[in-house]
Amino acid sequence: MNASEYWQVEDDGERCCLTLSIESLHDYPTAAIERSMSAMVTWARMLSAHPLPLTNAKFRYLAPHYVEKYKTVFGESVEFHCAEYQLMFESKWLNLPIASSSEYLKTIMEETAQSHLETLKQTQSIHQLVNNLVLNGLKTGKLLSVDMVAQQLHISRQTLYRKLEKENTSFQSILDDTRKKLAARC
Repeated sequence: MNASEYWQVEDDGERCCLTLSIESLHDYPTAAIERSMSAMVTWARMLSAHPLPLTNAKFRYLAPHYVEKYKTVFGESVEFHCAEYQLMFESKWLNLPIASSSEYLKTIMEETAQSHLETLKQTQSIHQLVNNLVLNGLKTGKLLSVDMVAQQLHISRQTLYRKLEKENTSFQSILDDTRKKLAARC
């Protein structure tokens, strides 16, 4: 995985959907998407020590000539030329314990993750972060609201407004600018 990718989790209690989004204005290599999606499945299976059957796997690109190889990782229900990159499975699998869990390791990982999150937040302005989220949303046909963006940034709507105001911009102006840039490319 890399900094251009992020995963969104939606769980309705019956089905869990992991959606891969890519923050890039350029074409993203199919091999990188295959790697990220197969790594997510493999890690889940390794960490839970369970086969974790997927109910569905969706890819935005057309089916490759080696489509049969997808079934060994993603199962029988693999779809191509979809709106999003998604992995779906029954929510009950979220309750599986981590097979090799360790409180010490958990603490170290939490501290490391928090440190990396702070570094990421410091290296990109809030304007850049919001722009990337809005751009990804528009590319996948989703019009993100200010509440949705704030939630993805793990801050309140008011904090988002305040931070954008400090950078002399607003959510609406970022949304409008991003729409114009996308329209100009088409």
